[in-house]
Parts: sequence; C-alpha cells; structure tokens
Amino acid sequence: MTNTVDTTPGISRRQLLQLLAMTGVGLSCLPACAPLSGSDAAKEPDMGLVVKRSSPHYEQWRANLAWHSFVSERRPELMVRPETPEQVIEAVNYARENNLTISCKSGGHNYYQSWMRQDCLLLDMYNFRDVEIDAAAQTAWVGPSLWGSTLSQALNPHGLAFPVSTCLSVPMGGYIMGGGIGFGWQDWGMACESVLAVEVVTAEGKRIIASPDNHPDLYWAARGGVAGFPGVVLRWKLRVYPDPNVMQINGSFYSLADMQAMLDALQPIAMQNLPGWHAQVILLPTSMAKAVMLPPEKAAKVTIEDKYICLLETYVHADTEAETRRLRKQQLSAPVFKRAVAEVENVGTGLLSIYEDMKGREITHVNQQATPIWTNQPGEALKRLAELLENNTADLAYGALLLNGREMKRDDACFSMGSKGYGSLSIYGLWFTDNEQGVTDWHKKVTPQMMPLAEGRYVNETDCFRNPELVSKAYTPENWQKLQRVNKAYDPDGLFHTFPGFKEAELKGESA
Repeated sequence: MTNTVDTTPGISRRQLLQLLAMTGVGLSCLPACAPLSGSDAAKEPDMGLVVKRSSPHYEQWRANLAWHSFVSERRPELMVRPETPEQVIEAVNYARENNLTISCKSGGHNYYQSWMRQDCLLLDMYNFRDVEIDAAAQTAWVGPSLWGSTLSQALNPHGLAFPVSTCLSVPMGGYIMGGGIGFGWQDWGMACESVLAVEVVTAEGKRIIASPDNHPDLYWAARGGVAGFPGVVLRWKLRVYPDPNVMQINGSFYSLADMQAMLDALQPIAMQNLPGWHAQVILLPTSMAKAVMLPPEKAAKVTIEDKYICLLETYVHADTEAETRRLRKQQLSAPVFKRAVAEVENVGTGLLSIYEDMKGREITHVNQQATPIWTNQPGEALKRLAELLENNTADLAYGALLLNGREMKRDDACFSMGSKGYGSLSIYGLWFTDNEQGVTDWHKKVTPQMMPLAEGRYVNETDCFRNPELVSKAYTPENWQKLQRVNKAYDPDGLFHTFPGFKEAELKGESA
C-alpha cells in the first residue's frame, strides 16, 4: 500500500508554549512551499521544477523553503524540486556537468538551514513522501520528506510503529541520517539503527541500493553521516515494530531544590533499559508550566517561587493501561518521587494517539538555536544549566535531558559517541521578537560552560556554521575518519556539499 498525507496546521503563541511544554525535546517544521507556476519558475527538461536566481520570485521561494521564520543569507544558484528518481539523476548530472555543488533538503527541519548553501544546486526532495508497508515482513520503504506523524498514520492500521520524532512534522530524511531520537528509542534504538537498506543516487548519477551486503560502506554512512553522506537518498527501507497497545505519559513537577535527589533516584532506573519505559527531564519556566501545562486548579497549588521548575516525563507502554500504571509505580517508588508539586497524565492507544493529541499545535514562525551534548554527568549538567537559565537573554529558554542506557557506537552505523553517554541534553533559546543577537550571545556563554561535561554532541542539533569545529565531536575519532574516507571514495570530485571544513580536515590525526 502507498499512503501520503500532507498537513499544514497553524499555531498561536499560546499553542506554541503548549507544544513546547508537552513535547520537551524539539520543535516542528513546515513542509516546503507549494510549487510555483507560470512565470514564477521554468520547467527545466527532465529535472522537475527549477527556480533560478534570475526568477523574480527567487527570494520568495528561497524564504519559503525555510523551516521557520529565520532565513539564511546563503543563496543557491538554482533550486530544483524533482518528482521522480529519473529527474534526481538528471539534476545530479546537470550539476556535475556545470561545475555546481549539490546540497540536499528533505523537510528542512534544521535550526541553521544546513542544507542552504552558497552558489549551489539545492535539490529539494519535497515530493518524495511515499510510504510502502510490508506488514507481514514488518518493513516499510519511506521517502526522505515523509513526516514522522504521516508514517505513524500509515503504520497504525497494521498495528505497527516506528521510533519517529516526538515532534509532529519532522521528516524522515535528516532525522534518520542524523541518528534520530524519538518515541520508543529505549526499546527500538535510534531511528538509524532500524535502517535495513537505502536507495541512493550517487555522484556518478547511478541509482543503487546500499545494504549490509551491497555497498556496505555507503549503508554505514547513511546511518548517521548527515552532510558527510556522498549521495542523494531516494528512500529508506526500515524495520518497523508492533505498536504499543497503550502509551501512558506522566508529567511530574519538582522544585529545583528536589531536582538533584530526583535525578539520583531516576538515573539507575533509566540505565537499566527497561522494556517499555523511558524518561526525560526538562527545565522550563515555572510561569510557562503553570499557564499552559497544568489545569487551573493544579496550577494554583504550585507555590514555589523559583523562575524555573523541573519536569520529569515518563513514557510507559504495555498491553493494558493497568500494566502501564503498575510499571510506572514500581519504578518510581523512591520517596523523592512523592515530593512532586503537581502531576499530569495522558493515556492513549499506541504512538498515533500522542500525535492526535498534538494536532493543531504546529509551529510555523519560531526561531531558535540549540546547544546539544551527550553527558555522563546528567545531574551536574542540569545543575549547571539551571544556573545558566537564571540569566538567559532569550525570549524563552529551556533544556531537555533524555536519559539513556544504550550503547552509542555500532560497527554498522556511522552514528556514534565516544562513550556510552548517560543522557542527551539539548538546550534551546528562542526568540519571538527581534532578539536573535540575545539568543546568540547566550549560547556563546552556554557552550563553553557545558562542554566540560560533554562526552560528545548530537549532530542533528549542532550548528555546523557557527561552530564547525564541534561537528567532529558528534562522532568517535574512528568513525569521523571513516566517514571522510567513504565520502572521498564515492564522491572524489566533491560534487556534494559536506560539513563546513569537512573536506579540508586531515584524514589522519583528526580527533573528536
């Protein structure tokens, strides 16, 4: 079967705060703008829709390709939106023959528009959104611009699920390519770990399928290589999983005074990788928690005066609602967990119910920057973050820590971390007003303060333009060097754009 669903919901500022409060680990995106017609764009033979710099609507198109209201100053030479694999091949050949480098965009869910490069051919894969499901084999072929929520909608009738992003409209391409932290990751792993094969157009214009048995190095690079991947992904073959019968999400709020004791009790639980159970901890403004997350009667009982409050979110899935409640109660039995100042609960059927609850709260015009780290000292990291949040210069700032007990290095995947990493902490600064500089200045303070506690960085949220030297820290030294070698082998002439500084780096002596 093939399903494609396209939605473009709107959001108010209040709804934005609700989504931030309920998801905790990121923001959603819009699909690219609708195709232009008539004199707005020229139909280039065999390449699909082409918008050149000479088009009077070039700037409108370029701006509409952005995920949020921030628009990069980088300007491609032309923007191409193909509809078929054959048109992708023609675009790759055209770029090679005309000395243009290629940058690829799936859904554009990236704070820094990493795919928007200067003087390039920007290959916009918006039309590649199909999904084909083999329910008996528990596999699915998905296009790179397919939203995670759309994949969940297609899988749900078959009783299947995939560890899609916790944000409604994150497309599969960049999400998988950068690792992919989502619902169920403690049970099913990072999204890239479920990739069985990937269909690719190479720099030579060849259409191939990379798998463990065919072009294994290219398959390895597709599982975490992001901008270092030397090709265009047409679609992914994924392993999918039985959908949980019941998903229960609980939010428990703690004062900062109780945060350390709560984390001390929580961390050994999270490190066990318990089936059907994972947790995240969020530091967010107390005013935001009381205004948009709690019913008025519960908010009125929160009397703490701290500017920030600590939220523990637990995700438990099982066959019955009674079993989810039993599992949560069994694990959170320490006395400190009973000191929550307020609690909220959401219970639904499978992963899709979570997305249904988020409908209508999509983010369209929000700017933000992120500082992501993997840390083996989550308690110390949150304590330091609490201090940094006290004097932040963003319009809104918060941090989300996903506790983790999984091994972060596999021989068959580029995605890696220097050590196990007990938690993934992402720190966000947002601006609604003309305050980009305030957010930038704050993150300049945050990064050096947090890096001593970091085992590495999450590549999908690392600003490769402001901090190109930090990209390599998202990988083990061995994987970073191997990615460079694989890129050189499949793209010797540098047809595809890579990370800033990637091709100039030495293959030997480069360390993460």
